[in-house]
Amino acid sequence: MGNVESSSAEPGKNDKYIEEQKRIIKAQQEQIRKLSEMNQQNPSQQFPSQQFPSQQFPSQQFPSQQFPSQHIKESSNRPKLDPYKVLGIGKQYDENSLKKAYLKMALQTHPDRGGTEEKFQIVTLSFNVLFKKLQNKNNNHEHHELKENSDGFMKEQKEDITIHQDLSKKFDSNIFNQIYDENRIEQVHDKGYTSWIKENQVDEGGPKDIFQGNFNKERFEEEFQKQKQTQQKKISDQLVKYDEPNVDISYKGKDSIMVLGEGEIKDFSGESSGGLVYRDYRDAYTNTLLIDVNSVDTRGRAKDIHTQK
Repeated sequence: MGNVESSSAEPGKNDKYIEEQKRIIKAQQEQIRKLSEMNQQNPSQQFPSQQFPSQQFPSQQFPSQQFPSQHIKESSNRPKLDPYKVLGIGKQYDENSLKKAYLKMALQTHPDRGGTEEKFQIVTLSFNVLFKKLQNKNNNHEHHELKENSDGFMKEQKEDITIHQDLSKKFDSNIFNQIYDENRIEQVHDKGYTSWIKENQVDEGGPKDIFQGNFNKERFEEEFQKQKQTQQKKISDQLVKYDEPNVDISYKGKDSIMVLGEGEIKDFSGESSGGLVYRDYRDAYTNTLLIDVNSVDTRGRAKDIHTQK
């Protein structure tokens, strides 16, 4: 046989060498199975690192030859094979580190490099056992994840079909409206004054003693001013929010356009396209009176247009 390339060979040649050894391993599957069974039956002895049993295997090459079962003798004295110690690798390994460890030990134990056929076969056996263990671990992990993802997806699809299955049989406007309300985009006009109306009942009684006794114009003006001052005080105690001028568009159907990111509307007062002016409901009930003339300072004003000029 020719000389084997040194450990400084190119990575591609090393991978080719490993693949060649793997093909040899496939021809030894029956022997490996038998050896594994014998090792499990004799767990009392540990195989020390870099030490090999004395039994000799046939020296032929194994591209296609199968070992007959009679060549494998059952022995209670056979030591247990520890593939981690044989390859000098830890239990936390990956495919690359396993290949490197196998290549290193294969070059040391190969018959052409001063080793023996027996030692080389044990190294190959150890590599095969650990490589299969790594493959099984990865396959089980991927299978578990795929199964969980599949179960979750099927559950979601089943629930979604259950919600909408009636629409495919017979159209029901009530179900359609329910689904529409559950999935529609919330608009700023959805929130009205329902809760505010319940919390602030309108007092329609007015002043009860205004018409008692002598009623005249002066009495009416006095009570009316009191009402305006009371209401004006309530309004002045509230914070006045400053709003930026709205940008209007010249479009006939602009009332049907929904503005995104508009936020909550505080005042619904406005004017329709036909010129109809309307007032906000809450503002109409909280600010029912005219301006308090006593609160306006008219001193310094022009008395007529000529004075203003």
